[in-house]
Amino acid sequence: MVRFLKIAVLALGAVVLLGFAFANRDFVTVSFDPFASRGNAALSIAAPLFAVAIVAAMLGVVAGALATWLSQGRHRRAARRSRVEADIAMIWDWESWWAQELEWRPSVDLGYLERVRAWYEAGRAIVEHIDSRCA
Repeated sequence: MVRFLKIAVLALGAVVLLGFAFANRDFVTVSFDPFASRGNAALSIAAPLFAVAIVAAMLGVVAGALATWLSQGRHRRAARRSRVEADIAMIWDWESWWAQELEWRPSVDLGYLERVRAWYEAGRAIVEHIDSRCA
């Protein structure tokens, strides 16, 4: 079902993008020379309008990602400096949780979430740092 939805969303996006491209296929001149007149710009490119719009959107996404990455540098630096060695590691296994929540699970008395919480609390009673990862 998820795969079907992914394909459907991609197909819808492709149809919208193709419709935009067919509707805006006229050539425009993009000039990077603010002081030149329209006819003799030194730095100019003639390209279809849809290509200019798509490239501009892609450059905007890259610029936004770069700005976000640069603005979060202090948080990454603080995380690198405050690294703590974990004494215990716990692995969260989504498939085990899913299997134990089914109707035909091994036992109704055994709940995955309750067991993980119990193990976590027991570990916190012994040590200060527990590292948890998803499998």
